[in-house]
Amino acid sequence: MVNTASAMNSLSAEIQGAHSFASVRPQLKQLYEGFERDWSADQYKHRLFQVLQKCTRFYLQRRTKRYSFTAYLRTFERHLVARRGAEDNIKRMISFARQASTDDERMIWLSLVYLLAVEGVYDQSVRMLYMLLFFAKNQIFVQFRRRHDQTLDTIRTNIEGLIGKRRSNVVFSGWHRNLRNSIAHANFSYDSTTRKTCYEDFKPGTGIKSWGPRYFGSTDLMERYYQRLEDVSSYLSFLLWLMIARDAVSRTL
Repeated sequence: MVNTASAMNSLSAEIQGAHSFASVRPQLKQLYEGFERDWSADQYKHRLFQVLQKCTRFYLQRRTKRYSFTAYLRTFERHLVARRGAEDNIKRMISFARQASTDDERMIWLSLVYLLAVEGVYDQSVRMLYMLLFFAKNQIFVQFRRRHDQTLDTIRTNIEGLIGKRRSNVVFSGWHRNLRNSIAHANFSYDSTTRKTCYEDFKPGTGIKSWGPRYFGSTDLMERYYQRLEDVSSYLSFLLWLMIARDAVSRTL
């Protein structure tokens, strides 16, 4: 996997002092192609790469002067800063999971890792993607702000309308509302017999079970669900960084 953070940092000084985008294009191209090669080895990641690449290209091709990228530069930069902070918290929880003395304790920490990813970096990444597509359709920013508090269910439906259900399913592959609710409401417990954790979800206010029981081991939870959230956030952040870099250099022309 390409160490995008190190590669980005190494280019920062060059970008700040660049007189044209062309002067740093070779380095950006090399970084981009290296990232693409690493992701092409995995079928899901390759599909995700293609979908998000199309989404960002769609925005860049359709954007107008009225909705310039520069106008929303700080919004995207804040997303990248917030992602770094959230990543530190996730790494801390993963460290606690590795140090856990029992499988029960380990699964508690890993479940919280998934919840933190859903509520943090993934949630923000999906909203950033929605913003890109929203502006590409030349919608006004005030309308988007009114929708900022929408649930991920609603945002998913709206994204489906913008890029189609098949592409949207790739982006939301790791997001599971019931699994998130099960962890957030502490409706999960470790089964020592199966050595897996049982997750259940209940309808609010009724106590009626709406989902489960579903049993997941650490590998199921982390690779099937958490990693796909991380993949969306990592790649979208990478593309946003490239767009910010391009805009920063372009303004010096």
